[in-house]
Amino acid sequence: MNVEIFFPLDSFKSDFVMPTTRQGVDSPEWCKNQTRNSLWTIISKHVMLGELTVYRVNSPLFEEVVDGYSFKYPIQKQSKDDFFTSVTYRNAVTDNIIALRSAPDIYTMMEDNKVGKSFQR
Repeated sequence: MNVEIFFPLDSFKSDFVMPTTRQGVDSPEWCKNQTRNSLWTIISKHVMLGELTVYRVNSPLFEEVVDGYSFKYPIQKQSKDDFFTSVTYRNAVTDNIIALRSAPDIYTMMEDNKVGKSFQR
């Protein structure tokens, strides 16, 4: 039932880097399906464009205590362009959203049933 949310998978060219400008979000290195986007593609794009708020699963003051997924700890941004202009914001977002990390071979990660080197920064 959730196949529509996850598929089709995006692919990333070997020289893919996280975009540093709004125009870079639609770079040819991030190969999106031509007929439709998965929900995760849409969410990733709008997070980068500053149109969605990202939440942490723990307080920044007590990082070792994960106290749920209840949208209590928003990652604060100063403007919609923080993903491109603030290294601190970008790192906080990419550390908390695995979907934004470049994954050239997501099938390998799924087969291994663990987060592998495909998701390392």
